Parts: sequence; structure tokens; C-alpha cells
Amino acid sequence: MRVHKQDSVEGLVAVLLERMQTTLDRFFSITDTTSRVLGGGVSTRYEGRLLPTYATVTSDIFSSNWEEGCPQEVLLQAAGLDFDTLTGNLQRLVDEARPFAAVDQRVRATKALHDAMKEELAAVQIREQQLRASAAAKVAILFDFDGTLGDTESPAMEVAF
Repeated sequence: MRVHKQDSVEGLVAVLLERMQTTLDRFFSITDTTSRVLGGGVSTRYEGRLLPTYATVTSDIFSSNWEEGCPQEVLLQAAGLDFDTLTGNLQRLVDEARPFAAVDQRVRATKALHDAMKEELAAVQIREQQLRASAAAKVAILFDFDGTLGDTESPAMEVAF
């Protein structure tokens, strides 16, 4: 309560709800695209935001010290919710989002595998070129005086003389 300079739980809840409403108003006043919001991946948002929120709200530590008039209870009441409704809504959202997160994860994994296979192929091709160049550097090629490969004059001279 000190951080928000409030002396009462009710004052703290009023400040939190006012800031939340200001944030929501700001969010709704701008054009925001789904691609920007979910550009990092549905599974990333699911695992990085939704699941941790659900885990926190449904953990014992979140509700173990609740007493009559505690900030969590006053906040839920001011928002027109009760704890069971909140956890039920979160559970439903987690359950409904899970298949979409799984599909996104599979698509991203497939793309990552495809990219890795392209990288592997490129690395193999580079290594094959290096090996061919290395092998070619070790082969001696003799050029005769007339620019042909090997000794072409000796057989010709042997036949002639």
C-alpha cells in the first residue's frame, strides 16, 4: 500500500482498478493487430503468460493467507467476481487455448526442423567442397612442354624411331 501511497485496502483497490481501466482504455484506443500480439507465437503467449497466471492464481500461496477484507478479496469484489468464478474462467481459457498452442508449437517445430535440415545440407555441401579442394591439392599433374597432360612425346618418339 505504501508504494501506491494508500492507507487502506479499499484505496489500494481503487487505485489498481483505475490504473487497469486507464490501461484498457489505452489498449482499446489504438489499432493493434493480431499478428503483432501473437507474432511471438501462440504457444509462447500460452506458456509464458496464460499458464503462469493460472498457476499463480490457483496455487495455495495465492489464497493461503486470505482473511476477511484482504486486498485480493476486496479487489475481486470490486471487479464483481468471486474466487471460484475467476479460477473457473482461467481454467476454461487454459483448456480452450491448449489445442491452439499445441498446433502453433508443432508448426514452429516443423519450421525449425526444416531450417535446421537446410543448414545441415549447406554445411555438408561446404565440407564436400573443402574435401574436394583438399584432395585436388594433393594430386600432382604433370604438363609436358607442349601443354598437354603427361608425357605424350615419348610414345610418339618410340614409334617413330
